[in-house]
This record gives sequence, C-alpha cells and structure tokens, in this order.
Amino acid sequence: IIPTRGNHENDKTLYNQVFGLENDHPGYFKSRIGSLDLIVLNSEESILGAQYQWLEEQLQEAQDQGQWAFPNYHRPAYPAVKRPAATRMWVPLFESYQIRLVFESDGHAFKKTVPIFQDQRDVQRGVIYLGEGGLGVKGFANDGEVEDYRITINSPDGPLERLDRKSTRLNS
Repeated sequence: IIPTRGNHENDKTLYNQVFGLENDHPGYFKSRIGSLDLIVLNSEESILGAQYQWLEEQLQEAQDQGQWAFPNYHRPAYPAVKRPAATRMWVPLFESYQIRLVFESDGHAFKKTVPIFQDQRDVQRGVIYLGEGGLGVKGFANDGEVEDYRITINSPDGPLERLDRKSTRLNS
C-alpha cells in the first residue's frame, strides 16, 4: 500500500499511525520501484514552501538518474467534475521536468486528459493527468447528481467525452 492523503483523512495523527508514518510526517514521500519513482504529494496541506522545494528536488533527482517519475496526489489540477485545485501550481514543474503521467484523485469519476502543455493540447510535450477514481464510491456529475459510474476524457477546454457504466455516450 502506498497511501495518498486526501480530504477525508482529517485526523493526521490517526492517518500516520495507520500507515506506519511518524506523527510529524508531512504526508509526502517517494517510493522507488525499480526504475519508477512514485512521488506521493500531500494536497491537503501547503503545496508551496517545503513540499514544493522537495518536489522539485525529487523531479531533478529522477531526471538525473534516468528514473521514470509519476507524481500522485489527491486534489486535481485538471479535474473531471470539480474546480481546479491549487495543485495547478505544480504543473509548471511537471512540464519543466518532462513528466508524462500524473495521478490525481478526488472527483469519484475516471478521468484521462489529453496530453497538456501550458494549458494546450500537445502530444509531443504534454502531461497526461489520470485518475479521480472513487474506488467503489458513487460518482458526482457536474450538476451534483450521484452517478453509478462515469468515465471522462478531458482536454484543457473541458470534457471531450463522457461515458456511463453501460458505455452509452452521455455527451461528446
């Protein structure tokens, strides 16, 4: 298990105990699996300052060592059903270090963006933002209605396509 702190983990002490972290652990860390660095960030606390500096150091180290680096955090920079979070401030770092895939959460809907670079579709330099899975939790539509299942494929200009759980096109 590689935990990522989200908006439902309000009790930091309990969260850290459950996952075997020190009481004062900041909630961001790196897990190295072979040539992959999974960089787990904590979007529930300040995304600037120490965490931002640490993120940049990890991205530089991964680049220097020829590692694949995939950031992972909860509040999405490019959401399917919510407003963009302050994590958008990490996007220039992802672009600068040529990150290709970022895992995001929070929206209870599967989402995959087109490759995005400087808020434009760019298949050569863009970052794909994947995630927002609710893992069994009912999803939410833009109007606040609960849905059983939804897949959204996004571009910087908004949803390109949405599918319901029966693979029926909702809009495109």
